[in-house]
Amino acid sequence: MHAINYLKGLKLQNGQFVSESVRKTGVIGFIASALSVMHMFDCLVKQQHVLKYILTYKFSQDHLEIFFSVVRSRGGSNTVKPRCKLSLSL
Repeated sequence: MHAINYLKGLKLQNGQFVSESVRKTGVIGFIASALSVMHMFDCLVKQQHVLKYILTYKFSQDHLEIFFSVVRSRGGSNTVKPRCKLSLSL
């Protein structure tokens, strides 16, 4: 909770809270992720004893990005613009 309170208290140079500014996306996303993980830990580890621990890396989007990177790399060189591909396929 200390990290969440710290993030909520971050201010821009003009004194506005980052979490209330137009740059709030990263801060709000991090806070939402942290709260979600803490809630899952409370439910699955502390209360229900379904798990001993939670591997938060498994919730990361990196796995999808790596997968699609491999798919793109196997497709070879892609020098044709998408609009050209679409018109050629029609």
